[in-house]
Amino acid sequence: MRPQSRSAFTLVELLVVIAIIGVLIALLLPAVQAAREAARRLQCISQLKQASLAMQGYHDANGCFPPDSCDNSRYAGIWVRLSPYLENRAFFERYRFNETAASGYHIALATEFGMPLLLCPSCGGEKRYTSETTAGREKCWTSHYFGNSGPVGVNLVTNQPYADEKLPPNGKYQSSTYNIATDGVFTNINGVTVADVIDGTSKTIAFGEIAFEKYLAYRTFTYGTQLSGTTSGLIFRATKNHAWPINVLIRSTDPIYTGFNNNGPYGSYHPGGCNMSFCDGSVTFFPETIDMNVYLGLASRNGGEMAENP
Repeated sequence: MRPQSRSAFTLVELLVVIAIIGVLIALLLPAVQAAREAARRLQCISQLKQASLAMQGYHDANGCFPPDSCDNSRYAGIWVRLSPYLENRAFFERYRFNETAASGYHIALATEFGMPLLLCPSCGGEKRYTSETTAGREKCWTSHYFGNSGPVGVNLVTNQPYADEKLPPNGKYQSSTYNIATDGVFTNINGVTVADVIDGTSKTIAFGEIAFEKYLAYRTFTYGTQLSGTTSGLIFRATKNHAWPINVLIRSTDPIYTGFNNNGPYGSYHPGGCNMSFCDGSVTFFPETIDMNVYLGLASRNGGEMAENP
């Protein structure tokens, strides 16, 4: 009687199969990561659209877009005023407008409540929280979306600088970090109306992302424009100027780009640029290679530019 033979993998065959599986996994992983990032980017687009629609809802109810602060000493920001339109009415009803945004009560409120719609899904982890170092504020929720306060630079149509109040009559505010642009959609004290958006709601930026690794100035989402006690003047917390190239801190070490108070810079973890919404509710991906004249023109509400969306 012959013993019955049994087929089996040789060691070489097994190693070949393992190698093939490894190659397939190596090929599939980038595709899976790309698909996940595409889904996160779409979610980010949806959130920015909701923010713009909330801005329109506020305008319908109040006759203007929300100012970034009605009182510099208490500095309740745009996200406080827009919270009822962003599925956060419980937070809004508990907010005390007669106290500063940094009061102990509001710090506790900003720790308990956040607005997930303000957080880019590609920028997670600890960046959901403020980067403030004051004790007790470590777990205050932050925002990755900022309102457009206006461009800083020269309007090529008029060949004049965009409105910038960094030099008041006493001339004490000299630093370019503290430009106070006013040609955007969200200004201080007074709300802008749709009628003020002369360039058109589809051609004027409403919100943009600041959500990337090297940005270290995430503030509590309740903050608005604050009057500083130093020579820096007004400091923007929930809005930013459009002054620097997108993602500039990622691809430049020039010291001029190290400030963060008023002059952006806008950017994201999405490869190659960031999302921005317009006043009509549309959302567009802005590449980091966008021409700066086009970019500044889209940040101006009344400059007369005929800039095309990227």
